[in-house]
Amino acid sequence: MVLGCTHYPFVRGSIIKVLGQDIPVIDGSDGTSRHLKNILEDNGMLNPAEKKGEVEIYNSLDNDAIIDLSYKLLNK
Repeated sequence: MVLGCTHYPFVRGSIIKVLGQDIPVIDGSDGTSRHLKNILEDNGMLNPAEKKGEVEIYNSLDNDAIIDLSYKLLNK
């Protein structure tokens, strides 16, 4: 099973429980984040500061419950 969306790592453990240990689960999110870093570097957009940035979440539904859940999943 290939996890093709960046939010699947949040439910990876549950997916493995359903599929069983015999089915390999490949997580593409690391490659996605490395690719994004390369794009930001190539365009001079990577933050050079040593301090961590901030996260602000929006969604198209403007649903506070989804936004709150997103922050919880990120431990924010």
